[in-house]
Amino acid sequence: NLINCMGMGSEDVWNRQSSLLSRNSDDFFPKIPESFVEHALQNCYNSIYHGCFYWTDWDMTWSKHEDAIPNMMIRVMSGGPLYLSDSLGQTDASQIWPAILDDGTIIRCDDIAKPTLDCLFNGGNQGNGIIKIFNTYKDSIYIAAVPCKHTNETLHGTIQASDLPIKLPDSFWIYDWHSQQYWLCKQDSIINFDLQPRSAKLFCIMPNTDDFALAGIISKFISTGCIDRVFKENNKLSITLKISGSFCLLTTKNVKSIQQNDKDINFTKNEHHYLIENVQKDHLLHILFE
Repeated sequence: NLINCMGMGSEDVWNRQSSLLSRNSDDFFPKIPESFVEHALQNCYNSIYHGCFYWTDWDMTWSKHEDAIPNMMIRVMSGGPLYLSDSLGQTDASQIWPAILDDGTIIRCDDIAKPTLDCLFNGGNQGNGIIKIFNTYKDSIYIAAVPCKHTNETLHGTIQASDLPIKLPDSFWIYDWHSQQYWLCKQDSIINFDLQPRSAKLFCIMPNTDDFALAGIISKFISTGCIDRVFKENNKLSITLKISGSFCLLTTKNVKSIQQNDKDINFTKNEHHYLIENVQKDHLLHILFE
């Protein structure tokens, strides 16, 4: 319940004695067309320095705006607060729900968001026109890709293990939040993606521990943040969730059955991708492997 004004000057950084939160950029300018690019660049690069001292505040945003989804996405990625300055009657709840639980709790990353290593010196009009921002949620890593230059052309980017200062396991999954595509990767894998103007992409990287990964409730940006507890016993997983919704499992194993309330429930399988719809938060989800 705290908001601080812009405070990156040294007199602020070294003298803020009662707060661990500090504004990380210039103001959010919703009425200036295409201002999102400058706002994302400032916050991402300022976090390298500013995040060593404080939790970073990426400023307010609007839920009814042409850049609403990218703005929401980078704020839950930031690890800092999410707050709105919508005018009365100008709130679009559909743009807010991907960021929060049913009780309004923000599902946010648990560290300070920073640019990936390949983007450290390739922001603005340099490089491929894409800036990638990464952060973590427990053992998952999230990467948001957003345009960092004004263009009407499709941009092309890549994701690979060397983008991150975090050592990835020998085998890991990458899940595309928007398209629900997935890849089982190794250290030398390179994933290509396209980014349309005025859009954003969100990827979740998960270790392939015991040949599976739980992507969580896929309607939420930080989908793995919807998982409450996981119990593993032999070839059986038991999972409790913080909210109800469509649940994604990635695995190279064969799934024998999926149950809730001791009854088999339907799921959709696409090779290694299992989508279980209408999972209820108040009951254990059981996944039995062959």
